[in-house]
Amino acid sequence: MKKFIAVFSLVLLNLSTQGCGGSSSATEPTELKSLYEDLADNVILPNYRSAVTAAEALSGNAGAIQQYCDAIGTASEDTQRDLAQSAWMSAMVAWQRTELHKFGPVLANSESLQNRVLSYVQGAIDSCGVDASVVSAQTVGFDLATKSSNQKGLGSIEYTLFNTDLTHTCPAQITQTSDWDARPEQERKEWRCDFARLV
Repeated sequence: MKKFIAVFSLVLLNLSTQGCGGSSSATEPTELKSLYEDLADNVILPNYRSAVTAAEALSGNAGAIQQYCDAIGTASEDTQRDLAQSAWMSAMVAWQRTELHKFGPVLANSESLQNRVLSYVQGAIDSCGVDASVVSAQTVGFDLATKSSNQKGLGSIEYTLFNTDLTHTCPAQITQTSDWDARPEQERKEWRCDFARLV
């Protein structure tokens, strides 16, 4: 965070001096402090709070994904899926707003938290990896933490909630998905939803 503030300070100082012929005044430190406070109070903190709220609405025992999973095979399935998709979109929008000011914990440990949430920097989602994980998640001892970033996070939830094609995307040598396409449609929806809930 100190690095972020230092860089941001230099940019703001540069911009503030450009508008007044390069001169500085004794009020600039106070003005910069007010600017930082305003930025923190009215942009950064609200964006992170919105991301938390949106994530909670999507996940958990009362979240939109759980509600959709419970509705699969019932008359309210389509409605609950639409609500889960809407909750996902809200979570994605909220997260993208925080992308404007990434610092602190989200960047620690080589951006591990960032990559857990959204792994776009590592390329497209690994749909075969997600398909295989959907099956593996039904077994005892499945550990999501061992999967690569492009098999989890908001990207994998998008794949499992929005992709209406229930056939897997893996080559024949991937054993986890060998009988996937032969499974009942409802079971495949349920397993995908179970994985989204786990993520």
